[in-house]
Amino acid sequence: MADTRFKKGIIPWNKGTVGLTIANSGSFIKGQTAHNKIGTIKVCTFCSKEYPVKGTKRRETSKFCSVVCHAKSLIGGVSPMKGKTHSQETRLKQRVAKLGIRGEKHWNYKGGKGPIRRRLMQQDEYKQWRKQVFERDNYSCVLCGVSGSNSVLHADHIKPWSSHEDLRYVVSNGRTLCIGCHEKTDSFPKQLTRRVKNG
Repeated sequence: MADTRFKKGIIPWNKGTVGLTIANSGSFIKGQTAHNKIGTIKVCTFCSKEYPVKGTKRRETSKFCSVVCHAKSLIGGVSPMKGKTHSQETRLKQRVAKLGIRGEKHWNYKGGKGPIRRRLMQQDEYKQWRKQVFERDNYSCVLCGVSGSNSVLHADHIKPWSSHEDLRYVVSNGRTLCIGCHEKTDSFPKQLTRRVKNG
């Protein structure tokens, strides 16, 4: 490391320049970007706005001026998973992993808050039961025959969920109904009827 202390007998580099230099000539001026921070100017591919690149490797290859522009550019785009499917082995691994992360083991566990029915319907057993009911009925309403591509489908319990705990995950106790036919059943929740009619 170089010794930067002043030594006796050496003439200072600025001797005799008093009054010739401009005070604060290299200081930062408010409202301007420092010359060493600008780097190169790039144009956002989404909004065509110019923005400075600060010289880091990540920013030199950037195409967007902000995260917002990047997010907006993805709307309507093709999903990277389009046309691809996970193997049966991978699906099984994901399912086993999900079954093990429950309750207090889950990172977002909040002490069992929320209605019990909603929590049970978020578990894998219910999702598997629902899928099996839809597949058995060929994704079509058993009452009017409308398909899932033309209407929202529900997996309905023939014998109610609340009074028949032993039949909750039995496939024969389920049927596929469109939202219109499900609304006409006696077991359809009254608070949801208003939502169906309004929108």
